[in-house]
Amino acid sequence: MELIFNKYESYADPQNDKIGNITSVCNNFSYNFSIGTYFLTGEIDSGAWSFVYSLLEENKPYKYPQNYPFRLTPPDIILNGEPVNINKIKELTFHVGQYKIYGEKTFENIVKQMLKKSKINYTFNDICEKFSVDEIFWKRKMYTMSSRIWRMSAAVGLAMNKNIFVLPWLSKARILDTDFFRLFRILNQEDVIVLVPCSDKIKIPADEKFNVVRMNSLFELDYENMDRELEVDNI
Repeated sequence: MELIFNKYESYADPQNDKIGNITSVCNNFSYNFSIGTYFLTGEIDSGAWSFVYSLLEENKPYKYPQNYPFRLTPPDIILNGEPVNINKIKELTFHVGQYKIYGEKTFENIVKQMLKKSKINYTFNDICEKFSVDEIFWKRKMYTMSSRIWRMSAAVGLAMNKNIFVLPWLSKARILDTDFFRLFRILNQEDVIVLVPCSDKIKIPADEKFNVVRMNSLFELDYENMDRELEVDNI
């Protein structure tokens, strides 16, 4: 799988059930992604979280300010050698860490339903073994999973046969507190792309499928005067 973005822009209010939300901007971002995990490093508002959130179905794009200074023409997005639009990418993308959308459904019910729909070559037991989900959690509702929600929601994404897995921005403390690298290594066994906005303070292991992409621009938003031109402070 190969996914190319050329001069991509997003202006969004990314949110995650476990993390919260923050308005941020990504401007003129170009990169070639292939199978593996990509750590998009920088401050929380450096553009990485805005970028990954804009790839999700749940993202509702902002109305751009009147004097928005950036290019508004559609970006070039190439998937496996073919030009596609953002809606195609949204069909392939899964938001790791969400739980409110599942309501009262149990993990077992959700995964079995998704496997039936996607018809991939995994059984429910295969998914549980792969993500180390003990039987005691099968009948549990997703909102009761606490820090396990990262791993168990990713299991749902795999059952749905999603190809792009995205996470919210992760601080050094959060990524060390939860065994995220274990989760990333599990997903690296699949034909998927994993996008992780995170702090540049994180020490990333030198794994073959771990890649670092520096988001090198910080965008400052004028919340009181959103119709005025956005200020861009390059760092």
